[in-house]
This record gives sequence, C-alpha cells and structure tokens, in this order.
Amino acid sequence: DVLTNRMSLNGSWLQFVPGEEFKNTIKGRYVQIRMELFPDGTQMYSPAVSEIHIIYEPDLPPAPPSDFNAVAGDGKITLYWEAVNEQDVAGYLVYYGESPGNYMGTGAEEGDSPIDAGRVTKFTVSGLKNRKLYSFVVVAYDSSVPPHRSIFSGEITIRPSRIKK
Repeated sequence: DVLTNRMSLNGSWLQFVPGEEFKNTIKGRYVQIRMELFPDGTQMYSPAVSEIHIIYEPDLPPAPPSDFNAVAGDGKITLYWEAVNEQDVAGYLVYYGESPGNYMGTGAEEGDSPIDAGRVTKFTVSGLKNRKLYSFVVVAYDSSVPPHRSIFSGEITIRPSRIKK
C-alpha cells in the first residue's frame, strides 16, 4: 500500500462523530476521506483509486475590514468599519500617517502607528492637529501565534477640524 510505505501509522482508528467534540486526549491534525465508487452504466467496469493527494493549506490571514469610514472632530478622527466575519479574528490595527500611503504616524494620544484597537469596529484617534491631512487604513489580525494580518482596508484621507459639519 502506497500510504503505509510513505509513513508509519501508529495506534488504532478513532471514529469521529459529526457534531461531537474530540476528547482532550486526542491531539494533532485530522483528515477523513470518504469515497463512493460506482460501476459505469453498463456495470461492466468498476472504478479504481490508484492515488490520493492531500494538500495542506495553512491558516490564511483574515480578510481586510470593509465599509471603512471616518468622521472628523476637534483634534480627532473617529473611524468606523464592518467587522470581519471570520471566527479567529482577534482584533484590528489602525495605521495612520501624514500623507497617502504613508502610515508611520506618531503623536496620537493612543500611540504611534499602528494602534491596536482590539475587537472594536469604532475607534477614535485623538491628539491630532486640526487642518492637518491624515491618512488611515485598518488591518484585521487573527489569533495565530504570531498573528496573521490582513491586507490594508481602503484608505481614508481626512483632516481634523473644530468646525462640525
């Protein structure tokens, strides 16, 4: 058998019941394959499986936040975005800077760029200079160690202002 020639399997097969959790004593990654093989329409030829390839795809980064918006305030910018609908999203990073595409901002009361906003979808960056142009993007990150980060959301360029619209 090709499979047993390539790797040694120790232990007995443990049945998994869909909907039930694994017991704490079971550790590792699991793959279950089920095939139904039917003869052709004439019932003269039976199918045969000669090889199966399983390709492992590692945990991918989350999708970027969407519907990114901002509202200017006096010395601050309030950012809003839609939550990323993935089970392992652990939070969001807010990047800011003083020109489009430059997110190495410093001086905000919440800290230098990027700022860990946690699991919120509304975040205010304060301590900014009124009438100065700032650019913002948001990134989602997951609970992996180290965390996977999404690509940047769409960019928003906005100026804090004492004048409310």
